[in-house]
Amino acid sequence: MEIEEKERAEKKKRGAKVTA
Repeated sequence: MEIEEKERAEKKKRGAKVTA
C-alpha cells in the first residue's frame, strides 16, 4: 500500500497550487 506517498504527493501539489 502506498497511501503515504500518494497523500504526500497530493499535499505537495496542493501546497504548490496554494503558494502559486
